[in-house]
Amino acid sequence: MTVSLPRRRSRVVFWLSAIAILSAIVATALLANDKRNLRMIAEHYRLSWLDPGALTPPPPPAPTKLAAPARPPAPAVAMTQPKAERLIPPHLLAGLPNAPSAFLRRWKVSGKLLCSRIAEAGFAVSPWHQSDMDPATFECSYQSPASDNAAPEQPSLFVIVRGSAAGDVGNIRIKAILPETPAGDALKLKFQALFRAIVRQTQWRDMNDAADHIDRLENITQSAFGARLMFAHEFEDPKRFNLIIDLERPNDIQRTTATFFDRAKWLQLPAHL
Repeated sequence: MTVSLPRRRSRVVFWLSAIAILSAIVATALLANDKRNLRMIAEHYRLSWLDPGALTPPPPPAPTKLAAPARPPAPAVAMTQPKAERLIPPHLLAGLPNAPSAFLRRWKVSGKLLCSRIAEAGFAVSPWHQSDMDPATFECSYQSPASDNAAPEQPSLFVIVRGSAAGDVGNIRIKAILPETPAGDALKLKFQALFRAIVRQTQWRDMNDAADHIDRLENITQSAFGARLMFAHEFEDPKRFNLIIDLERPNDIQRTTATFFDRAKWLQLPAHL
């Protein structure tokens, strides 16, 4: 009796091995080049179940982005060109910090206004008008009225303000006769009030330093920053007094300073500066 089982088993193993090897070769061929051969066979024989695209679920749709709301256009900004600066040539300012200068006094009140202020203080001065003696001079004046019961030494007060046609004050003069009588004492008080009213209008407060001397009828001369005050009695009669307030004649440095601040005398700059 013969036994053939081992031979059959070896054949089965052979064929299984051959089928596995062949399946591996076929699978490699079909899946190569990104499954290109497999897709060709599926398309040729219309085998949808072999289409690898049909087996692969489609990718989820990409999320849609909401469009941002359109921004309103920015308002147009007008571009203005900066103005070209006008530079003063340096040589025009050379030596200016070392230029000589001095303090200057100026009348801070016009002749017409000063006369009206004196009238408001109780002295009936005339209006600011052209002088009868000099057409180039304008003035206003006041003379105390004569008394019906005039004593041998009748007190009197005279004030005059002179200036130019432009209204600039030139000087202020006061003449007073102040005897030692009741009428003289009363006029002395008016004279002192007149002096203080004038100083207030000139705004030269340093002249208040002379007020005490004037109240005592003492001679005094005061000069500061170009302004001058002189109060003195007459040599022949100690009861007659003269008061003068004016501006001194300017020196060279003061004239230079005045010219510098006088806009009417400034040179016109060229148009290209």
